[in-house]
Order: sequence, then C-alpha cells, then structure tokens
Amino acid sequence: MCFERGLGPSLRLVAHGNRRQFSYSSPRFREFYRRIAEQLARRFGKNPNVVEWQIGNEYTDESFDEDTHRQFQDWLKAKYTRPLHKS
Repeated sequence: MCFERGLGPSLRLVAHGNRRQFSYSSPRFREFYRRIAEQLARRFGKNPNVVEWQIGNEYTDESFDEDTHRQFQDWLKAKYTRPLHKS
C-alpha cells in the first residue's frame, strides 16, 4: 500500500490511499450513490444493449462507524423491544 501522509486541519496525521474510503451506511454516501444511479438510468435506461450495470463492486465491507452503530442499535431495539402489557 502506498500512503501519502500529511497533517489535516486538526493537525492530526492523516493517510489516504487505501481502497474503500467510505461507509455504505453513511447517509451522505447513499445520497451520492443514488445520484449516480439516477444519472446512469437516464443515460442508459432505454438502451436495449444494456441489460444491467453495477456502480461498485465488492459490496461486502463491514463498517463500524457511527452511522452503522446507530442503525444497528435502532434495528436491535425494533426487533427485540416488545410493548409492555398491563396485567
């Protein structure tokens, strides 16, 4: 791996260069992804030679960022929280 190192705005050492510098669960990422899909659909949607397309590959990365953590907690709460019944 090749990294370019420097200081970010917070004067912390930053590195970039690895693949997949995003989170699938990020609302911002999903918005950009949606825009790309819309533009592809407008451009190629009626082309009979285009059967399907894939925006990215390797949709298998785990994510442990704040968005993923919150969404997982929300899912757990929805799945395992039951209303209390009065006796």
